[in-house]
Amino acid sequence: MKVQFGLAVTDGRNKCGDVVYSRNRWGVYTKKYFKPRNPKSAFQTTFRNLWKANFQLWQSITEDQRKMWLLAAQSQKRSNNLGQKHFMSGFNYFMQINTNINFSSHASTPIPVPYILPISLPACTLIASGTAGALSLNFSPALPNSGHMLYVAASACLSPGRMVVTRQPRYIASWVDSGQTSIDILSAWATIHGLMIVGKKIFVRIFVTNSSGAHSIPVTVSAIVSP
Repeated sequence: MKVQFGLAVTDGRNKCGDVVYSRNRWGVYTKKYFKPRNPKSAFQTTFRNLWKANFQLWQSITEDQRKMWLLAAQSQKRSNNLGQKHFMSGFNYFMQINTNINFSSHASTPIPVPYILPISLPACTLIASGTAGALSLNFSPALPNSGHMLYVAASACLSPGRMVVTRQPRYIASWVDSGQTSIDILSAWATIHGLMIVGKKIFVRIFVTNSSGAHSIPVTVSAIVSP
């Protein structure tokens, strides 16, 4: 979380209790301390390999190509959790776009590609049934058959009273948008989180990425696992 200090305190570093203070190019931020773990999941391994390959590509491109990425990043103004506007560095924009492109099953690009507006997701509901052994995303109307990649992340079974997800849901799988009205995600979810528990709530976050590396606004849906 971004931190804004006053006159008495102007900086903060290291760990205090269970809170870690650090700094990046946009200022001081905090995060909750947790004991590092390395499950080496298939997704984690894939992501690390992609990151390594894209980093090596960044090292190999010319200075003029890097300036192109920096210029492209200047058109992508972002906001932090304090509402402050900032621009990404050329390197960070290069890594973000190429990672998105990779997850859309396309090869990395050494130069920025023309921006393609991502599709908007139709209304989506999550169906979860313990007895029927069903966990599916249902769309109305159907997905637009764009051929883009649908990225799905999900939480484990949580308290039924939970209204929001406080930690990032874990990636479970991707599907190509081929005009589906329903996608069965039970097998992919169970591989990551195990068995569904009746009476517990599951959150699912979805967005679409395309060949230009752009992605749609994430949509989060939830459902309590029915008997």
